[in-house]
Amino acid sequence: MTAAPYRRTAPDVPSWPHCAEAPPGGAGCRGRRVEPYAVCLAHRPDAERAAHLAGLRPGADLDHRGTRFTEGLIRELLTVLTEPATAGPRIGQARFEEAVFQGAVPFDLARIDGDALFDGAEIAGDVSFERAEIGGRALFRQVRIGGDAGFERMTVRRRAVFEGAGSAVVPRSNGCAWTAGPSSTG
Repeated sequence: MTAAPYRRTAPDVPSWPHCAEAPPGGAGCRGRRVEPYAVCLAHRPDAERAAHLAGLRPGADLDHRGTRFTEGLIRELLTVLTEPATAGPRIGQARFEEAVFQGAVPFDLARIDGDALFDGAEIAGDVSFERAEIGGRALFRQVRIGGDAGFERMTVRRRAVFEGAGSAVVPRSNGCAWTAGPSSTG
């Protein structure tokens, strides 16, 4: 079974409930709302964001499609999901389609029990999934990366797909374990 081709949502209308924040004179934010609020994680006031992050536990499902992450914000998020015994974050489902990362994306030692979905994401810095374990699919279609991409010793249980976007994802596969069935790409 092959994955359906990835198609980026229209620039002005994401398919998910999106942030109500709009910069002056600009289009609205595409970030996925953090329910029950009308804004995405990046636009939550500091105190509310801190309270939201404090309520997360390792293994939480994340849906931050279209959200703009500073390097500090992604590190904050991954830190609250880190299990002391493993020194890496544990995530249920990881949805980061069309997210914009303004710095490095450090998923080293991460354990993602479900899918890791990064289709259409933009990463200004390096991305690293070294020694990460993904229990479902890892989809990196049409991802744009400004720095290096490292996937050494990453394990994907179902299937990994890396495709498109010019100089996007060309995984260094030294020791990478693709443990999915014969239909995997990667």
